[in-house]
Amino acid sequence: METLRERKKRETRLKISDIAMGLFLHHGFDNVTVAEVARVADVSVNTVFNYFRTKEDLCLDRLDEAEQLLAVVVRDRRPGESAVDALRRDFLDAIDTRDWRYGTSEGSELVAKMINDAPSLVSRTRELHERREQILAETLADEAGAEPG
Repeated sequence: METLRERKKRETRLKISDIAMGLFLHHGFDNVTVAEVARVADVSVNTVFNYFRTKEDLCLDRLDEAEQLLAVVVRDRRPGESAVDALRRDFLDAIDTRDWRYGTSEGSELVAKMINDAPSLVSRTRELHERREQILAETLADEAGAEPG
């Protein structure tokens, strides 16, 4: 059970992220400053950076979860289910439920356009995919009892 302090921190982080995404989608990522996000969220710029390391992290607020996603699906798969089948099942479920995890949620085309229009976000998402691939490869090697690489 989370404490009042933990709940307030979670709510503040979500509020900042939601406001940032709204501003970024409406005005374009490169046309909005962190100071503007802070002003609209009614927090200081320092508070924004207490919750998010970079401006890009305001858009990619589920970065840690997204990096781990494929590896978690593989590790948590059903008994006897192959890694490929587990990933396929999870992907199809995301499509059916329009979940955010594979870019199939409502409005995902707007987010994709915003990312493609901002070189720093393109770079950051490329890093995300490379890191996710590395984590998945390590998980597969571990599951197979193989050496890394």
